[in-house]
Amino acid sequence: VVSLWLPKKYASSVRMQVDKDVTDVNPMSGQQAQAFFDVYYIQNQFERIQDKLILYKVIEELGLNAKWAERYGYPATLTSAETFDLLTDRMRVSQVRNTSVIEVRVFSEDPEEAAAIANKIAEVYRDNRKEQRQKKSTSGMDAMRKELETQTKLVDAARKDVERLRKE
Repeated sequence: VVSLWLPKKYASSVRMQVDKDVTDVNPMSGQQAQAFFDVYYIQNQFERIQDKLILYKVIEELGLNAKWAERYGYPATLTSAETFDLLTDRMRVSQVRNTSVIEVRVFSEDPEEAAAIANKIAEVYRDNRKEQRQKKSTSGMDAMRKELETQTKLVDAARKDVERLRKE
């Protein structure tokens, strides 16, 4: 009887394959790099998914501050910190047993909202990982360019020395 009076809750989930980033080729050996198992990697990704960096962007892009203030009868728009607390209470992050698949489950009174939030979390997390990889690639390329410049200067200096010795 009690369950008839309780508000309906819906759950929506999204699953993401989360693998550690590995370079295609090890620059020192010229061979393909091998991935190794890191027992803490998946747990670190749980924390990244539930981090303010990811969830604040989800809150902003879906306009949850205003939506939830109106739905729950708050006199003013919620702050992102308040919405963050509400959102973390409504989501569960777990690992699919013996895999590198992470499942994010979101609960809401509105099934479409639950799906939208779960999908947005996955999207923002994916974009954040892409951005991090891009930054690493860019910084790696910058370091390689600097090293190339240094080596080019050394080769030019050695070439000048050889030319000078040849003339002598």
